[in-house]
Amino acid sequence: MVNNYIRWFVPFVIDPEDEYNYISYENVAIYVSSTYQYIILAIIFSKGKPYRKSMFTNYAFLVNLIIVFGVTAWLNIYPTDAVAEFFELQMPPDVPYRFIFLGVGFINLLLCLLLETFVLDSHFMTVTVQNKLERILPGARPRYEEVESLLQANSTWPPVTSEDLASTFQRLDSAYQSRSTLNEMDNLSLSGSESGSIRLTASTGKQRTRLDNGILSGVDNPTYRGDEHSNESTRL
Repeated sequence: MVNNYIRWFVPFVIDPEDEYNYISYENVAIYVSSTYQYIILAIIFSKGKPYRKSMFTNYAFLVNLIIVFGVTAWLNIYPTDAVAEFFELQMPPDVPYRFIFLGVGFINLLLCLLLETFVLDSHFMTVTVQNKLERILPGARPRYEEVESLLQANSTWPPVTSEDLASTFQRLDSAYQSRSTLNEMDNLSLSGSESGSIRLTASTGKQRTRLDNGILSGVDNPTYRGDEHSNESTRL
C-alpha cells in the first residue's frame, strides 16, 4: 500500500528561472497541515473556565470555525482544478491518501485537548512544579506575583479608608448624579430667564404700541407709566 502511495510522488525541484514557483506535493502537505494547526490553536486557546465563558456560547466563533474547517477540508480532499491552480496546490492523485492529512489533524486536536486538560491545567503543573521552579530558579517567578506578595506583606500599603468598595462607588455615583441635577437646574433657570425676558419685551412693545395709538387705559405698572409720560412729552 505504501508503495502504491509513493509511486506517484515527485520531489520538489527548484526552478532557477522561476523562483516563486512552489507547486509541489510538499507544498500541499505544508499548507493543509498548517491550516489545520491554526484551527486547532483557535480551539485550544479558546477554552472557557476559569478565565472566560465556554466557546460554545460564542456563536459567531463557532460559525467561523465551521466555515474555515469546511473550506480547508474541501481543499484537502477534493478541490476543483481551478481552485487548486489558484492556491498553487499539486494534489496527490490518490484521493484516499488525502484523508491522511485530515486524520493527522484530528489526532493532533485530540492530543492537544488531552495535554491542555489533564497535564498543563493539573494541580501538579500549576502548583507543584511552579513552586519547585521558584525555589530552584528565582527568576522563574513572574514579576507581578512578587509585587503582589510584597503588597500583601505590607499592611500599611496601599492606604485605604474604612468604607468598603461598594460604599465608595455609591458615594461617587451620588456625587455625579447631584452634579448632573445641578447642571440641569441651571439650564432650566437660564432657559426660563431667557423666555421671561422675551415675554417681557414682547409685552412692553405691545403696550408701547397701544400708547402710540392712544388706546391704553388703567395701567398700574410704573414701567408703563414711564412709557406713557415719555410718549406724551414726545407728542408735546
